[in-house]
Amino acid sequence: MKKIVMSAALGMVVFSACSQNIPVKDVPSVVLNSFNSAYNNVAGVEWEKINDLYEADFDVNKVDHAVLLNASGAIVMRKQDADERKLPAALTSAIASKFPKYKIDDAELVERNGKKYYQLELEGKGLSDQKVLMTEGGVAFKGFEFWD
Repeated sequence: MKKIVMSAALGMVVFSACSQNIPVKDVPSVVLNSFNSAYNNVAGVEWEKINDLYEADFDVNKVDHAVLLNASGAIVMRKQDADERKLPAALTSAIASKFPKYKIDDAELVERNGKKYYQLELEGKGLSDQKVLMTEGGVAFKGFEFWD
């Protein structure tokens, strides 16, 4: 038990060393300018520094969004909550086929390099939760890690 507690504590220290909340005054102006020109009417913006990237978490029309920008202000990746009822049919069909004992608990649309992906959190009664990345067509994708 002691090993488990120590491992969990070490994991939290390593994660927090890579990611930290920062005040807006510590975000480079080129990053802020890029963010402000890409997004209008945002609410509740919170900034975080993750290694060499800047993450902004915010709401647009009460929908959660996040964007990763590099130090030059270029958008690396963006995501927003997706309504499970409006997911592409090919995607929902693939989930039903590949994960028949699961239901979609959370869905987010992720855009990277001009392409759209969905990251899905699946839950099943008495089963371990699953996190999967898929294309709009329902094909599993492993080109980047699940973005929490």
